[in-house]
Amino acid sequence: DELALDRSFILDAIAAQPFALEYADAEFRADKKIVSVAAAIDDDAFTFADPALKNDKYFVLDALKTSTWTGIFRNASEELQNDKEVAMSAVKIAPINFRFAGNSLKGDRAFILEALRINQILLGDADENLKNDKEFMLEAAAIDPSALIYAGDRLRNDKEFVMEAAKVFPRILHCAGEGLKDDKDILREQNKVPTDLTELFPL
Repeated sequence: DELALDRSFILDAIAAQPFALEYADAEFRADKKIVSVAAAIDDDAFTFADPALKNDKYFVLDALKTSTWTGIFRNASEELQNDKEVAMSAVKIAPINFRFAGNSLKGDRAFILEALRINQILLGDADENLKNDKEFMLEAAAIDPSALIYAGDRLRNDKEFVMEAAKVFPRILHCAGEGLKDDKDILREQNKVPTDLTELFPL
């Protein structure tokens, strides 16, 4: 029938140019097959999907399987950007996806510690309260010492924290508050760092 012919035409058009989805009728932008084809070619085409698909958890999880960057998660609904399963799937594809996670996840200790096992760079987008939480940052350092680069300003000026951090990540001194960088006690702790760690994270 005419609709079937229209759908076939749209599928061919999308296969040739995924951003043609922007100009498709509403029923086609809500069509899972058509949107899947577009997003598999270029995940930024998901921008033009119907809001119902952007809020369909299982559709989004399937779409993430063919995603290579941020288009799917960045354009998912706010509800799904706060969904731990969806967000973790997105972070595994590209750690930068954490930038688009909801605020509830950016302040979720357990979620972030798990995600750090994938890449420490995402800590840069974590809630500032966590980045200034001494216990949390030392837990993060136990997973990846370089996570200490992202310690908050309050911790960078906390002598006790910097001394503890320097034991596992000497380069923390580069990030410490100006008044601590030449502190004799901190430098003494740095000198106790095993040689292999000093070579791995040289000053």
